[in-house]
Amino acid sequence: MASQIINWGLDGDKAIEMVNSHFARSLSIGNDWQKLRVGLRLSFKESSSIDVAAPSTFFFGLSHGSSSVFGDSHVSHSVGAITWNDGWSDTGTGLVSNRWGIAVRSGSAPSTIYGNSGGHFSVTQSCRDPHFIDFVRTSSATGSIIHCSLYYHYYGELTDCNQSTFYHLMENDSVDDVSFGAQGYVSNVGDTIIIREDLYGTLDSVCVSWNKSYPTAVINDIAVYKFA
Repeated sequence: MASQIINWGLDGDKAIEMVNSHFARSLSIGNDWQKLRVGLRLSFKESSSIDVAAPSTFFFGLSHGSSSVFGDSHVSHSVGAITWNDGWSDTGTGLVSNRWGIAVRSGSAPSTIYGNSGGHFSVTQSCRDPHFIDFVRTSSATGSIIHCSLYYHYYGELTDCNQSTFYHLMENDSVDDVSFGAQGYVSNVGDTIIIREDLYGTLDSVCVSWNKSYPTAVINDIAVYKFA
């Protein structure tokens, strides 16, 4: 059973709105965790149905510290899910990204990307989709070996994932539970990566980044759960 580390946002409360920005918050998780899940419930707010030009880079995951994180020109250490190297197609009620992957970045070098899959974001603000990334870690002589798996549930372009469903999926051992109305999920973006926390810093913060001034990313809930 998962234990909740931290969460931001409640139904009826203010959402985080992001335009060409990023943020990070430190977590009290220690350095002995084996499995963490980071989850977002979000949509994008737009005033007209237009495609989003490349590169459209949305990132969420773990970072070292709450400064020099993903989105800054120099990154201490960040690992997480990313849309990369493509524009997004606007369907009228949704934005479709053809490339979701796992990003690893430290220093000023470009991100190393693992995996490739499609994704969907709602552009109807009252219809929010949940997105998750699981981090499963073991130790090695050269650092941490982390298997990253990205999931999202697609509820249909005019159907909202409510908060109780979001937290139900967050705390399950597997987020593949489609009994709560999801029409489908993506879980085929996953890679096992050697992460040099000993060199670049312990992953001890949650980070979100969006590199465009349009459309606005609207994040209603962020949660981090520890499973072991």
